[in-house]
Amino acid sequence: MHFSDVGTGTSLAVTTVSEAGKVIGPSAPGIAPELEETGGSMGGGILTCATIATVLEIAVTLSAWWVTNKIKQWRLERQYQDFLQRWKGRGYTGPP
Repeated sequence: MHFSDVGTGTSLAVTTVSEAGKVIGPSAPGIAPELEETGGSMGGGILTCATIATVLEIAVTLSAWWVTNKIKQWRLERQYQDFLQRWKGRGYTGPP
């Protein structure tokens, strides 16, 4: 997890909350009422925003890991097939 990713997720959550209120903008009058409405209190709203940012970061990280893992697995399988082709060309008759 990178600090820039956490910052992006947090700013996304705060921007969403600040744009949803009657007073639009990232100022205290724009954010405070919506945070209170979102989480029941100012602290609850902040916790909700932090949770949203964390869940988004975990989803992005797991997705990136899954794609990277599949690419590595494909490359290893391809290298193994190439290896077998070379050896079969030299007369190897072992397991496939």
